[in-house]
Amino acid sequence: MEKSLVMIVDDDAVFNNTLSAAVKKMGYHVLQVYSATEASNILFNQQIKPELLICDVNMPQKSGFDLLKEVIVKNSNIRVCMISGDNERANRLASLQLGAVDFISKPIEMEKINETVSKLLNQPSV
Repeated sequence: MEKSLVMIVDDDAVFNNTLSAAVKKMGYHVLQVYSATEASNILFNQQIKPELLICDVNMPQKSGFDLLKEVIVKNSNIRVCMISGDNERANRLASLQLGAVDFISKPIEMEKINETVSKLLNQPSV
């Protein structure tokens, strides 16, 4: 059985690498992306469709919220989990209202990532 593709979008390279390593260790394919603009290009121009998109809220130029809105409008089959280190309650609420399926606060415990990724990738497609 083919393992799911998870796209990780975070401008913090160290965090992106750490999160990617944890998801790869679970046996999933990972595509690391460092900006919402780059993620948009990959998703909508190159037509690469991950089953799960893990996206930071706060990034330069284009926010994770902007990317989330695009994904919901253009392809609602991609599950989106937002992550953020500030304004936890406000960001969590906004993420879920915009269509994210989950929200994780930074700093993130790898056990929480394992639990969330497993849960979201084992749900039936929306």
